[in-house]
Amino acid sequence: MLILGAGPLGQAALEIFQQNDMVVYGFLDDDTSLHSTTCQHVPILGSTDDATYLALLGKECGAYVALDTMAQRKHIAAALQAQYPLALVNAIHPRAQLASSATAGHGNLINAGATLGIHVSIGNHNTIHTHATLEQGATIDDHVEVGAGSVVGAGVTIHREAFIGPGATIIGGVEIGAGASVGAGAVVLASVPAGTAVLGNPAQPVQR
Repeated sequence: MLILGAGPLGQAALEIFQQNDMVVYGFLDDDTSLHSTTCQHVPILGSTDDATYLALLGKECGAYVALDTMAQRKHIAAALQAQYPLALVNAIHPRAQLASSATAGHGNLINAGATLGIHVSIGNHNTIHTHATLEQGATIDDHVEVGAGSVVGAGVTIHREAFIGPGATIIGGVEIGAGASVGAGAVVLASVPAGTAVLGNPAQPVQR
C-alpha cells in the first residue's frame, strides 16, 4: 500500500491497514519538509505526483488518498482513477461491522466501530468515522464525511460532498443535498437542501 497524505486521515488509514496485516510501503505527501522522515515508523517517500512511486501502483500495490482537504482528495483521486483504475482501495477497520448486503465503492475509509446495516450503499472516497451508524437502506454518494458517533437513519440519502458532523442524528427517510453541512450533535428531522448548513435540535439553517 501507498498512502497519499501523512496527516490525521492518512495516519488513521495506516492503523487500519496494519490492523488488516497489510504492508504499507510508505506515505506520499506534498509537504517537502516531511520527505525522508517517518510517520509512525513508516517512511514519507516523496510527493503525491512522484512518478517513481506511483509506477508501483497496480495489481500488487494499492493506494489510499488521505489528503487534508476534500478538494485535494477529489483532484488526486480522479487523476489516479483515470491512470490506475484498479489501485484505489478501501480502508475498512476489522472492528467495523458491515452487513453482508452492504456495498461500497472504492477509496472509502470505514473506521473502528462503524456499522453499515443491511442494504446500505456507499459510493467512492467517503469517510465513515468511528462508531458512526448507517441504518438499513441508507445511501451515501461520493466524497461524503460522516462524523464519529453519528446516526444516519434508515432510507436516508446523502448526496455528494456533504458533511455530517460528529454525534449528529438524521431521522429515517431524510435527504441531505449535495454540499450540505450538518453540524455536530444536530438532529435532522427534515430534508436539507443542497449547499445548506444546519445546526441544532431540531436542526435549522444557519449562515455559513
